[in-house]
Order: sequence, then C-alpha cells, then structure tokens
Amino acid sequence: MYDVYVGNKKSLVFPIMCNAHVSISYSDNVPDIESTPSDTTDDIPYGIWAHDGDWTIEALITPYDINGSGSTASGGGRLNRLAQNTRRAVMPANGTGSFLSEAYLSTSNRYGHKMCFFKCANFSLYLKNETTNNFNQPSEYSISIEYNYSGGTGSITTSPVILSSNSRSYEYGNTFYENYVDGFTKNGRIRYNWAADAVPAQSSPSSVIDADTTKFAVGQKVFIKENEFDFTLLGTITGVDVPSSGKITLDTATTTALTFAQKLFVETYKEPKYIDNIHHVAIAYSSTSQKISIYYNGDLIKTGTKTLASEILAFGREDIIIGKKTTGDVSASADCQFMGEIHELSVTGGYQKSFKYINNLMPKYSETLLFLQFEEENL
Repeated sequence: MYDVYVGNKKSLVFPIMCNAHVSISYSDNVPDIESTPSDTTDDIPYGIWAHDGDWTIEALITPYDINGSGSTASGGGRLNRLAQNTRRAVMPANGTGSFLSEAYLSTSNRYGHKMCFFKCANFSLYLKNETTNNFNQPSEYSISIEYNYSGGTGSITTSPVILSSNSRSYEYGNTFYENYVDGFTKNGRIRYNWAADAVPAQSSPSSVIDADTTKFAVGQKVFIKENEFDFTLLGTITGVDVPSSGKITLDTATTTALTFAQKLFVETYKEPKYIDNIHHVAIAYSSTSQKISIYYNGDLIKTGTKTLASEILAFGREDIIIGKKTTGDVSASADCQFMGEIHELSVTGGYQKSFKYINNLMPKYSETLLFLQFEEENL
C-alpha cells in the first residue's frame, strides 16, 4: 500500500554508493572560553550539548535497497535502488574482476550493513539490513541503537520492520505467465513462482532434492502446492550443486518423499516498495528508568533497558553526525554509510510515549533541542 501526499516532499539525499555526511559542529556552536579546543571539560555548553535528562529523537526517512539485484544463482549482486527484477546496465569492472559496487560495499558486507542516520558522542541510530542473501531479496531493515558509557557498551535491535513485498497482480501479456499460473493465493494475488519440478521422485524423505539448479539460489525458500491455493514450506536452500549434478539441499528434510515431477515453487519477484514511502522512526529515552523505546510509524515495537542506571545517556560534547558514523573515509561498511533520504529530523527533551503525526514532525517549540527540515527549494 502506498501513502498519498499532496505536493512535493523534498529531502536530504544520500545516493547509493555515496560517501557523504552532515556534521553539526560542536566547536562552532559552543565557545571555548579557556582556548583549549582539545579539552571540552571547561566549556559551558548549551542546547542539545548541555541536555541532561529524557529525550526523544524522531526522523522521517526513506531507505534505499542496498542489496541490489542478484541476477544469477551464484548470488552476484548489483547495487541500485530499483526493484529486484529491474535490469540496468552494469557498471564497468574495477580491475579485479568484480563490479565497482563490490569494491564499494561487498555483497557479504551488505548483509548486516548498518546505515547510521544519527550519531552523537554516546550513541548511534541505525537501520540494519537483516537479509542473508540477495537473490530475489531486496534489503529489509530493523531499527537499532548502540550506546556507550563509562562501564561499557550496549545495543537494542528490533525485528525487521521495513520489508520488501512479493504480492502482485497478474499483468496481462506477461510472457512468464506460465510460471505464475499455479502461484495464486485465495485473495487473487501472486505470491509464488513455479521454478522447477522435482525429478526423479525421492525414495524417502530427504533434505536433498533433484531439480534444475539454475532456477535456485542459496537462501531461497522452497514450497510445494498442497491444494488449489495452499502452499507448504519445504525449507530454505543451504546448498546448490552445479547444474550437471542437479541437486539442491535444504536446511531440513522433507516430511514426506516428493513424487515424480512434483512442482517446486519459490517466492515470486520481491520489490522494495518501501523506497516510494516515508517511514517514521522514533527513539525515546527515560533517564529515570533507563528505558529506551523504539517506535516505527507510531507503533511501539521494542523496549529495552540501558545498563548502569546511575549514568544518564547524554549527547556529549562532540560533533553530531547525520548520514554515517564517522567523518572520515574508511569504507562504506566501517563508516556505516546511510543510503536513502532524510526528510526531517528532530530531537526534543522529554520521554515521548505517543506520536500523533507520522508524516510531518511537529516538535514542541519549548522542548526542541534540534530540528532539521530539508524542504528548501534548492535541495
């Protein structure tokens, strides 16, 4: 489902394969009375850098798909923001036999990649890619917070909340209709794609299936059709032999032996439809209970408790960074580079428990510590 907006919604854009950030300078805003830049203990900070208590951070963001398009069964990916089944001209090789996107962020590092959209001295906020393969699998993101204090470090991560979609209507004239004709669910949506037949039949239940391996990849889920509209998950592929062997291996054995030419289904084309929507993310911190609550689109999805109750999680006396974790140029993975759009971001004092507006941020003026709205016409 798409959200409908009136007018244009502009944003601060961090393109795919970028190396960018926005820095809010501490030294430019807090006078160094003693003229000792390396020593901030004698400063007299104000605003967000002086805040010592409850706080709430809200952001309106649109993440891009960092998995790209896994176009072969071996799982090779191309880094772009379009749907998995969209093909584009690939970029030239980087001289080592792989695409430039691999040099920027290797396929293995895309899995678990943390995209930092807010970083201060004592904590960082991320969207974390939770996928483990990119063959017909756009990125899917959880929300994560990492914090540090004198006694150590900690983190809180939600389950994946920004998900891809594989529910689509039949498109008239689709040349692959024969692969979809058996994949309809009761609501008339196509969720499954006939990939191949199990040939020959299994002599007994087994995790190994003889099939055309060119149609499968590690990480895919394999289904069989039980009746007209119901599909049963056989398991997730953990191994694919070379085509001449014609065998795929699942993470679990089939419950009953497959019959000759029994059709095997996979999930149909997945699309990162989240790139066309704005997502509201909020993190609220209580200094009295040390409770950290994470909200997605106004709903509370995770609550955790920070350890060491005697130490308040404050913003610290350092630059605030938006768009990645560092101001340097290490690598996209080490920098935790954010790729997507930030529409608005606010930091307010107080532990907020509900959010009336999730399409626009309207922080209370008297409690506002930081408010960024990237709506200028020249952006």
